[in-house]
Amino acid sequence: MSLDLAAVKAALAPGLSPAQWRDPAFLVDAGLALELSGEALRPRLLFVSNPGGPELCLRPDMTLPTAQGWLAEGAPGPALIGYEGRVFRAAAPDGSDRVETRAIGIERFADPDPAVADAEVLGATLDAVAAAGVAAPTIKLNDLSLFAAVLSALDLTEPWAGRLRAAAGRPRRLQALLETPVRLDPSDPARVLAGLPRTEALERARALVANLPGVLAGRSAETVAARLADKAAFADAPEPPAAAHAVFAALFAAKGSPEKVLERRRKALAGLDLGDWFARAGARLAAIRARIGPNAELFSDPLYQGNFWFYDGFLFSVRPKGAESRVVASGGRYDGLIGRLSDGSVQAGAVGCSILVEALEGAAS
Repeated sequence: MSLDLAAVKAALAPGLSPAQWRDPAFLVDAGLALELSGEALRPRLLFVSNPGGPELCLRPDMTLPTAQGWLAEGAPGPALIGYEGRVFRAAAPDGSDRVETRAIGIERFADPDPAVADAEVLGATLDAVAAAGVAAPTIKLNDLSLFAAVLSALDLTEPWAGRLRAAAGRPRRLQALLETPVRLDPSDPARVLAGLPRTEALERARALVANLPGVLAGRSAETVAARLADKAAFADAPEPPAAAHAVFAALFAAKGSPEKVLERRRKALAGLDLGDWFARAGARLAAIRARIGPNAELFSDPLYQGNFWFYDGFLFSVRPKGAESRVVASGGRYDGLIGRLSDGSVQAGAVGCSILVEALEGAAS
């Protein structure tokens, strides 16, 4: 069965006219893409030569250039933007991924009610998948904001506080930090900085970076030097804080229906002051159930983290049922990205989704 893309787009964003669908900028700052997506994405980026300017790459996703486009327009209040075009990532080592993948999606900016916006994006994604003929898919959820809230409430000391906070949006990385002793390989450039005072470590790191220009990839030398110094602080660091280890072990073990997981998390974190986090999480779940129906099968996975680091809150993925099925759609909330892209001049929440057209077409056939 061939995919009726017009019907899928109409289900995803029925309020958008054909003229309101965009194909955002093809080229993005490679350093920014790496900062937002992590070093693991470096082998997948397709770099573009740009003599005399910042290193560029073909867009690996649509969210970043769409958000930049909204900001370039002056961030004109609440907005729903649809996009359609190709994203580019070098083939994976096993050759399983396409270099060019067609994607469609929506991004919502500055919504007054984040819970309703999250529910609407997930609901619209499921409507679009259903329009392609994929019924009752597997829906995986997570909320990365919980990890950051817990780390703030634990009031940890350095160097662990900064290291764990930096991994808050990557639960698998957070789990590894808490469960695996931190040891640097003898050949790691950061090893020579171990044990030095912070000021001296930074000075030595700058000198190292000056002699290793290939590590920059569009990032500033100061940024790379700071990361080397941070890494060196853990060369012989003590074991992670016992309080953090115990709390997160309980969180990582909480899987299943989102209602049951929310209650397990509430009990596990009863001794921490998380403000209104549980009230907001409950409001979102209620909005989701109201939008997609009470019987939709949802699975909460505390280790699900998506492909990009700019996500910092609600997160979801959608795949057809079946052990071999591929994710056809994913998305989530990235409230911190707009402030980061605007150097703090614009603070606005944002949530969106991306549907991989070829994957959806394969699932529908």
